[in-house]
Amino acid sequence: MGNATLRADAKGFIVAWSDAAERLLGHTASEAIGQSLEIIIPPHLRAAHASGFARFVRTGESRLPETVPTSALRRDGQIARLNISVRAIRNPAGEIVAVDAWMRA
Repeated sequence: MGNATLRADAKGFIVAWSDAAERLLGHTASEAIGQSLEIIIPPHLRAAHASGFARFVRTGESRLPETVPTSALRRDGQIARLNISVRAIRNPAGEIVAVDAWMRA
């Protein structure tokens, strides 16, 4: 399986979802798009993710290495172990307007 990709807006709502993300996490694009990233964040990681995501959107800086092992919540409630990388998407003024994520099991 190739990299699963998603894009979230600066508020943490999914705006793009790849076929590989569907295979990895179980949500179809129509189920995922428009939802909060919390649909794929395990409950015990949500507070840390929320603060880290907000900091990343505000500063463009991550405290994480380029690729980090983590866990994601699948549609069926199972936990997927995966590696994730993220990149900020900026508008012409330099503000972060979205975040791309690449995930691999």
